[in-house]
Amino acid sequence: MMVWNRHRYIKNPTTGKLVARVNPESEWIRTEVQDLRIIDDALWQAPLSRHDHLGEQYAAVINGVRKAHASNKLNGIASSVTYVLPAGDFGAMAR
Repeated sequence: MMVWNRHRYIKNPTTGKLVARVNPESEWIRTEVQDLRIIDDALWQAPLSRHDHLGEQYAAVINGVRKAHASNKLNGIASSVTYVLPAGDFGAMAR
């Protein structure tokens, strides 16, 4: 599928450079291009239907893992702790 008219380009009056802006999805033009297909549609749909089937089969497990992950209080703390550490001579600790 080819998608046309996704962006419009506006000139920045300060720099004179073109800046890309995304058009609303309702203005996009979509065109099916059968000649660009590498595999036929039946072969393409086979793994997609299997993926959907497995998602339904293991929905309880997936939801449980997502719930446990969301309730984990340590998520994201490693990156925020690195900014709290004071800057100093850490080589002095090894002496």
